[in-house]
Amino acid sequence: MKRWLVSGGVGFIGHHLSTALLERGDRVRVVDDFSDAPYPAAFKLRHAAELAKRYAERIEVIEQCVTKRYPTLVEGIDGVIHLAGLAGVRPSFADPVRYMAVNVEGTANLLDAAQRAGIETFAFASSSSVYGNSTPLPAKEEEPAVEPESPYAASKRSAELAAMAMVKKTPSMRVPMLRFFTVYGKWQRPEMAITSFLRDIMADRPITMFGDGSMRRDFTHVDDIVPGIIAAAEKAPAGARAYNL
Repeated sequence: MKRWLVSGGVGFIGHHLSTALLERGDRVRVVDDFSDAPYPAAFKLRHAAELAKRYAERIEVIEQCVTKRYPTLVEGIDGVIHLAGLAGVRPSFADPVRYMAVNVEGTANLLDAAQRAGIETFAFASSSSVYGNSTPLPAKEEEPAVEPESPYAASKRSAELAAMAMVKKTPSMRVPMLRFFTVYGKWQRPEMAITSFLRDIMADRPITMFGDGSMRRDFTHVDDIVPGIIAAAEKAPAGARAYNL
């Protein structure tokens, strides 16, 4: 049995991950600020209640923002999986400062706590958005990823760079940086394209098309993402390295 800290553990991807870890017998300490955007607080509360009901003896939920210093948060923890953060390209243009604070400062804060506690595993959620439009497709992890197209993408790339710099202090630490490609599935974010498509279809409305319809996009089901996160957290080598999921 392992003891995990899962930040954002009652969000969309987070509650699927927390469930998978608990199902195999692990213990999970969730930290989430229960903010209402971009993922609805009502969904998070539902997920938290469901996890508490099903796994009462092995789940702990703490309401806390990852930007706040909380030294005891990582006490007794074997590994950290950091999913908390602000998602979404378009919303990031409306509040870039908040995106930078949560996604960059939050990552650095939690990683620093893990380092000080001697924790050897810190997996965290990055994004395929870091590649921008200048990276040849299919995007490879070795590409430079230096021209983000949104504050959201910039915040995720900045979090990666911060982790790469910080891990030099603890070279034995395993820090897989997981670049997700538009994750969808049960309880997905309500503003996502797939959700919008389905709402229009169910209401017998035409789907809105932006541009000339030639844009391509990768979508990844959450049931495929969760095993990828767990595999990376348990099997990635020492150091900070990006992985496409």
